[in-house]
Amino acid sequence: MKISYSLLSAICLVCTVAQAQDKTVLDSLNKVQAKAKHDTTKVLVLNEISQEYINHNPDTVWLFAKEMQQLSEKSSFKRGQVLSCSLQGIVYFIQGKKKESIQTLQKGIRIAETSPQKKNLALPIYGTLGNIYFIEGNHPLALEYMQKTLKGYEILGNEQGMAVLLSNMGHLYFTEKEYQKALKFYQKSLKLHQKFQDTQGIVHALEGIGVSYNKLEKFDTALHYYQTALDKANSLSEARQAQMKALIGFAHLGKNDYAQAQKYFEESLKVQRDKSLPVQLFNNLDGLAQLHIKIKNYPKAIQYAEEGLSIAQKYQHLFFVQEFSKHLSIAHKAQNSFEKALEYHELFQQTTDSLFSVEKSKAIANLEAKVEIENKEKEIKILNQKQKFLKKEKELQQYILYVVLAGLASVLVFAYFTFRSRQKERKTNKLVSKQKGEIQQINEELIFSNKTLNQQSQELKTLNDAKDKIFAIIGHDLRSPVNSLYGLLSLLKDNTISQEQFLQLSNSLQIGVAGLYFTLNNLLQWAYNQMRGLSTDPTKFDVSKVEDAVGELFVEVAKSKSITLKNLIPEDTLVFADKDQITLVFRNIINNALKFTPKNGEITISSQEEADFYQMKVQDNGLGISPETLEKLFQDAPMSSKRGTNNETGTGLGLMLCKDFIQKNGGQIWAESEEQKGSSFYFTLPKGEN
Repeated sequence: MKISYSLLSAICLVCTVAQAQDKTVLDSLNKVQAKAKHDTTKVLVLNEISQEYINHNPDTVWLFAKEMQQLSEKSSFKRGQVLSCSLQGIVYFIQGKKKESIQTLQKGIRIAETSPQKKNLALPIYGTLGNIYFIEGNHPLALEYMQKTLKGYEILGNEQGMAVLLSNMGHLYFTEKEYQKALKFYQKSLKLHQKFQDTQGIVHALEGIGVSYNKLEKFDTALHYYQTALDKANSLSEARQAQMKALIGFAHLGKNDYAQAQKYFEESLKVQRDKSLPVQLFNNLDGLAQLHIKIKNYPKAIQYAEEGLSIAQKYQHLFFVQEFSKHLSIAHKAQNSFEKALEYHELFQQTTDSLFSVEKSKAIANLEAKVEIENKEKEIKILNQKQKFLKKEKELQQYILYVVLAGLASVLVFAYFTFRSRQKERKTNKLVSKQKGEIQQINEELIFSNKTLNQQSQELKTLNDAKDKIFAIIGHDLRSPVNSLYGLLSLLKDNTISQEQFLQLSNSLQIGVAGLYFTLNNLLQWAYNQMRGLSTDPTKFDVSKVEDAVGELFVEVAKSKSITLKNLIPEDTLVFADKDQITLVFRNIINNALKFTPKNGEITISSQEEADFYQMKVQDNGLGISPETLEKLFQDAPMSSKRGTNNETGTGLGLMLCKDFIQKNGGQIWAESEEQKGSSFYFTLPKGEN
């Protein structure tokens, strides 16, 4: 069950409490601005007026920001110049001009750096950059700027700003699926909002806590926070209350309490229809479609999913196009409408590919932006150091000149000034030595910067190589099985083969589709690791039960080749690792063993207990691996995969993923093999009791 929990509407680009445009407030501000005698007062009032317009009329904000820039430069008002850059950067971002937005905000930081209060002045821009990078999906940079802003707010004692920022950071961790961390930030935000009796902020924090518990499948706890938020939301709009009821519906759906889920979904849906809020219908239509699929009321599920798909396509919302096409494919398949099921499954697959391409493009663009920004910051730092050195050198030259003139001023005190000159000369030599040391340090920093640039360029090349490998695999290894599947379905559709003949081929077709799904899963997991980095969530679990579950997945494949699968891992073999990642490791290794083991073969899965870990072993009596291939087996890039005994295909990604996951979980992986006699794959996992 998926919930689209979008908090982007609650992310303020200018880390302040968002407010609706208030005509009374605007009138008051305009009067103050008209009567203001000093440029600095006018600038600050224009900034407040801009906050009221930012979500409604960014063109007007642009004009105000330009006027603020002129007045601030005229009066050398640094704070005004920084605020103007912040507003211009936000407007650029709203207009889709990301590069100009980042450049303008960096300009504001440079202006702030020239002020004695540089850290305080730069805080609004740090907060804005953090939220922009978050919306763009560049979470490492977003977190860096959010932490800078939070530290500044803590020093200043700005608890209202901290409340909003903590909530934004909670959503960042929620988006990263780190729900425990998200809970901590939402709970801190809730305490601050309660202190100021900020109803909107309280509801938002309670909502964040609720969805985090919902993702952790603690549905009763989630319902408690949802209901508390709904009670608080009574003073807010009907539309806001309807959003809360949709979330309550999903919690009941997670508990399989279908009657209560339907009640809340339908109440929320009615309000959103009455208020003509088409985009906000998504969650309710999605929830109702899921609900009716679960209770096998497929006509109703199709009705809600078709309505949702129509709206999602109109607003080009790819996530919900993906969700509703999946629901329609499942419902039509359950009604034996295979042609419709295939049509929506193809739409689901196309949308999944599109979403993947968007994420990949974002990752590459963000890496390029990060490299460019870091280079500029280093150039600015080096330039400032050079300017300081030149200033000191000039001061030194003037000082030497004064010493010489003073020495020639009077012959009567020649001896005295000679003595003093020697003292000054020694002091000057020390200063010159110090300056030389500073020059050498600057040169070393330049060398280090060049090395860093080369390293970042290599990282970008690695990411591009990963992208090229992905498209090569899609174009070569995946196209052939998809074409075979498409051809068989076309024969059935055109009545070239009968339904009975099609059913006779269904077993091989199922195996082919399962293989294709397995390959796609490896490919997407590997690409996600390349772009986002690998994180683990270790827990204590019985590895024998994981192996039993994995073995069930391959029963049909093993039967088709008359291969015996034996799980000899004892019960209560407890390990401490990421269960999902270890499941994928078993699936890949057993899949490879099945692929390269001929008919009537045998595959044995066993474990050996050591002092601090368990050693797992997957042994087959298949074709074996050549010494040359064995040496390259666990390299850090996808390798070419040969076909199996029944002409099965692969991508070469599986073992690379296995290596990454095992190492991330604190283990080791290796293999032993002899051609024509079989292979044994080993990996270690930490004991659960440790």
